[in-house]
Amino acid sequence: MNSAAPAVAPRLACASALLAGSFALSIAGVTHAAAAAGADATAPAATTEPQPARPRAAPTEVVDTLVEPASALRHIVAGGRRIDYRASWSETVLKDAAGVPQATISATSYVREGVRDRAARPVMVFFNGGPGASSSPLHFEAFGPRRRPPRSAGPDAPLFDNPATPLEVADLLFVDPVGTGFSRELRVGGGKPYWSTTGDPAAVLALLRDWLRAQGRERSPLIVTGQSYGGTRAALMAKDMADLNVAALVLVSPVLDYSAAAGAPGNDNRFVFDLPTMAVTAWHHGKVARDGRDVAAVWEQAREFAQGEYLRALALGDALPPRDKERLASRIATLIGLPVAEVLAANLRVDSQAFLDGLLAAEKRVVGRLDTRVAAPKPEKPLNPDRPAAANDPSLGLGASNVIRSPVVARYFRDELGLRTTRDYFGVTLDVNFNWDWSAALAGNAASPRFWFTTTPNLVKLLGEKPRARLLVVAGYYDLAVPLLSVQHALSHAGLPAGRVELLALPGSHSPYDDPTSLERLAGSLRALAAQAMADYQSVVVPKAAKSRSQETSASPSSSL
Repeated sequence: MNSAAPAVAPRLACASALLAGSFALSIAGVTHAAAAAGADATAPAATTEPQPARPRAAPTEVVDTLVEPASALRHIVAGGRRIDYRASWSETVLKDAAGVPQATISATSYVREGVRDRAARPVMVFFNGGPGASSSPLHFEAFGPRRRPPRSAGPDAPLFDNPATPLEVADLLFVDPVGTGFSRELRVGGGKPYWSTTGDPAAVLALLRDWLRAQGRERSPLIVTGQSYGGTRAALMAKDMADLNVAALVLVSPVLDYSAAAGAPGNDNRFVFDLPTMAVTAWHHGKVARDGRDVAAVWEQAREFAQGEYLRALALGDALPPRDKERLASRIATLIGLPVAEVLAANLRVDSQAFLDGLLAAEKRVVGRLDTRVAAPKPEKPLNPDRPAAANDPSLGLGASNVIRSPVVARYFRDELGLRTTRDYFGVTLDVNFNWDWSAALAGNAASPRFWFTTTPNLVKLLGEKPRARLLVVAGYYDLAVPLLSVQHALSHAGLPAGRVELLALPGSHSPYDDPTSLERLAGSLRALAAQAMADYQSVVVPKAAKSRSQETSASPSSSL
């Protein structure tokens, strides 16, 4: 297994996104969906007020009419080259067993024009997470042909051509699940079957199959990218994708193994996994000595301690000698920038929200979870008392609302694709998140309200069925929603084929592509996957198809005049 970070072993996912001690809240996937939707990243942050036993969802929007598909021929200039493509948007009606329409799921595709052998051209599929996030971060902040301008450009600034788009080497499909983007319920309660760990991946996979079939692309190499909960979705889909020509899965800040985030007494994994990210956060904010180190060196030094002496001490539990406890508290304080007394009061187990609230407490500021480089003034009272503190993350920027509407994205669809609709584009909706049904994933643990499941066996199964398929995992050093060490632990304990798995650790947030250098590195990795997929197609799929045609010809009776 390869790694982009020095001295970092194989790694991958865990943690329930912004779980943060709240019940069943998994909103890490909304990172930068807020930014892509125009949220204010300097909004007031979380408080340590008592949290609701269960987040309260407002009624979700129901529509009674469908939106006509839209399509337009467009072009961009990327890398000095003109790329002509067709941009299309459409929504698919989801029906129950009786054929009654329930909801819609929508997708935007970008298909390059002038391609001779379209079947050999890879198809890249993208979706974000949440649950309750549209694909707008991956679409308009990373890999779509058009990018959203920086917030400093103002709300009316136009989108611009994206040099990082992989459209030159692959066709693109961005999926907005039920309740996100322009996708809607068609009846009250119509979204419920699709807001679950079974209905959601099934709906996305059905849409994907329909698109491939309609485009005549069933044999095309498929590269599926999911971010955060989207990584969970991709892994849940993986168990049913053996019939597709899957060339690679790309999991960005993925949530795969939830067990390590569970706040059950005696589960010390989450404290071990959080500590290196806390260390780089304290280093970034100048609360610990910088000593000429870069973020990778700071993280690795803290990781060695976390998985070594710290883990052994926690394993002793109450049997840890007081002298050792005091010595370790001092060491932890030196790493994460909190007073020794606070570390001791936490029994060496500093909760992530307590760390975010406490690191800059003297300045009356709170640190972000999705991007720990972000800090904001601490409000006097909760922005929204009906949701956990994690939802008030200053790097998320929701404000008091549970829904972020994106007029910039809506305008793009109307002006550049000719979409005719008055619907708002929902970049983020926590109302979908709060309605999510986790019961199927928790089968066998129904008595517990904690997350105790992993989807990594699905990845092992798929890579076993697809001996040429690859797995690329991407994570950010400044992500305390899905900490890098939790990612490492899940991967290294999954039994994956090491030679076909790569981890790319980037100096970024939960959206680790959030700076130009990191975005280009990730885009380069996607292009490399596409090139390998095309090579595999030519060496495997084409000969198989030719052999099949030859056998069919040989089996056919000869005709005579």
